[in-house]
Amino acid sequence: MHGAGILLRDWPVLRLPRSLQRSPSLAGKGCGNGRLRLASLGGPGDVRQKIGATLQTRYRGILFFGITALVLAGVILVEARRLPRSPLVLSTATAPPTPGPTAEPPPLQVYVTGAVARPDVYPLPQGSIVKDALLAAGGPAPDADLERINLAAPLAGGQQVYVPRQGEAASPVLPMRSETAGDGLINV
Repeated sequence: MHGAGILLRDWPVLRLPRSLQRSPSLAGKGCGNGRLRLASLGGPGDVRQKIGATLQTRYRGILFFGITALVLAGVILVEARRLPRSPLVLSTATAPPTPGPTAEPPPLQVYVTGAVARPDVYPLPQGSIVKDALLAAGGPAPDADLERINLAAPLAGGQQVYVPRQGEAASPVLPMRSETAGDGLINV
């Protein structure tokens, strides 16, 4: 420095970013190897304007999106405070309801005939056997041939139980209709 003024040769050399090195406004201003003498630009104020203009256009989009995001966040926050708040209800998971006791299935209607005390139609619980039907009919008659029937055979609704008499040639084969077995013949 000499005296009160600054000589141009004493100005510093700036290293420019690559985006500025390619700038057409700096072409021919001593910008070789990314270095620029401030003296070639015409003064420090001129440099600030050119660099500021470049940065301004470069970051304008980022600045726009940043401000937009802040405004949007503010609007969402204000609107969220306006909404009525319902009380938070916590519920615990419960086991699915267990089925209560189901209604008892309807009783079986069984016709007991042959060598029994009281032949008739009798209601018997599900899972009954021939012996249960025989007891419901008052038991076997004195001349009943119990050796020819299966007292442990399960019963179905609408079934007929025939108890043969002793000395009877053959027990009749009677048609049987039942809810579970369908059409068929049974010989007890």
